[in-house]
Amino acid sequence: MEELNKLLNDALQTKSQDYVSPNGMINCCKAFEKLSSEDSAASTVLMYFFPENSSFEKNRIEYWFLKYKNDLDYNEDSFAKDLLKCFIQYQISKDKLLFEIKVKEKIQQFKEGKLISEFYFTVEKTKGSINATIAYIVKNPNYFMLSYKIKAPPEKIQKHSLIKEIKHYFEMEKLRIDLKNGLI
Repeated sequence: MEELNKLLNDALQTKSQDYVSPNGMINCCKAFEKLSSEDSAASTVLMYFFPENSSFEKNRIEYWFLKYKNDLDYNEDSFAKDLLKCFIQYQISKDKLLFEIKVKEKIQQFKEGKLISEFYFTVEKTKGSINATIAYIVKNPNYFMLSYKIKAPPEKIQKHSLIKEIKHYFEMEKLRIDLKNGLI
């Protein structure tokens, strides 16, 4: 928790603020919401740390990803810290492309247990692949409805069936575009 709080302080450019207590989490959310209004990299962090109400993962008395902490495998907790490190580096360089490259490298460190790597491979060439993957990790059904017109309850998001539906969505979109352009 100490490392997480330090990273949050660095990311929010504060000193010795408590961002891991329930009240501190509220302050952290407000700070990222303010940053997000002008910065899509901050929006990415906000989306991961503070999932939408419709998402399966929710913050209660602690951050949702802490329950996955495991020193043996790369997991949601490891990714949270790495995402903050990428954001801190981004704040120094202001290089959005480098931020995206670094975050994508971190996403690829997930093992196959929850199919996160397979999902990312499916969406990696699309705009918004990082946010799509974050929506997949936090099991946000609204994201999949808005982006892919797929109704998937949170408990069915980290499954092969959703990945298959998204692949089908991409195939149909390509076909629609080809038809529109007279390529078929």
